[in-house]
Amino acid sequence: EELQRLQETLVGRSEIIEKAYLRLTALPNPDDVRPEHILKLSLQNVKNKAQEGADYVNYLCDQLKAIRQDLTIQKIKNDFAIDIYETHARLALENKYLHEYSQGQNKLFELYDEGLSSPSQTEFTAYRILYTIYTEKTEETKLIL
Repeated sequence: EELQRLQETLVGRSEIIEKAYLRLTALPNPDDVRPEHILKLSLQNVKNKAQEGADYVNYLCDQLKAIRQDLTIQKIKNDFAIDIYETHARLALENKYLHEYSQGQNKLFELYDEGLSSPSQTEFTAYRILYTIYTEKTEETKLIL
């Protein structure tokens, strides 16, 4: 029964805009997961708070990780997913959190590789090249180029 539930696409029912990131320790409850239309409001809220100068570590990153988690649980892979990962990558870079940038950019490039695209794809490819140079990942840099 749990295996079947894992294979099904869950659709969230939560209407909460702000939600703290919590690492899952059990199968997610649809009542605790936000559907895509609420996630769009959540992302806009994060973007607004970022413009207002909200703290990256204690607020923005936490909110973005919670949005990404709800996105992943529901297997949402579309232009909105690209927007989330690009937003998180930009904010991580602006705040010098390379670990968070790295995690997000890996998923972002998976989405690009699956055929999704973005007007910002060239920008993020440039960030990836610079990141691989900075982290001395010569072979990866060669593969990108």
